Amino acid sequence: NPIGRFDMHGKGGGPHRIMAAADGTIRHIEDSRSKNQHIWRILRNTPDCFNNYVWIEHANNEWSKYSHMQFGTTSTKAKLKVGDHVTQGDYLGDEGNVGCASPGHLHFEIVKIEVDDSNPKVDDKSGDLEDYDFEEQRNPRFSNVTGKVFTIKDGENYIAGGLPECRKDP
Repeated sequence: NPIGRFDMHGKGGGPHRIMAAADGTIRHIEDSRSKNQHIWRILRNTPDCFNNYVWIEHANNEWSKYSHMQFGTTSTKAKLKVGDHVTQGDYLGDEGNVGCASPGHLHFEIVKIEVDDSNPKVDDKSGDLEDYDFEEQRNPRFSNVTGKVFTIKDGENYIAGGLPECRKDP
């Protein structure tokens, strides 16, 4: 909530590796931040939530964002830089607890970019794309190894990994 934004976290011991959801080109990386801030604004030491993120541009004019990643894992551990091409399943970094993230998780979102906008600007504080609102958010489509496509629904819990498709968490 809202549409196109999902918070996901791994179960069991970490760190949990974050993989590219689809092929694309890395357009923005921020992974120099290490502080965790309280999720409630009134209890923060600063009003802003500075977190680490990666933006990937895809061929279909959608960009995907991976946020709250661990300090340094994208540029140092994954050895990625802006302009690198990634393939679905490539390692991007580790799930973290940076910014206003509690517990540690991955915030994942997809934004439909305007055709004539070749380089959207990223807000340095939030990591959000400037001039893009909820109208441009897209719900991701997931598919299993057989190609069956399904959409995750808000408020539901799902489990993935080791199964032929994602399933609801009992």
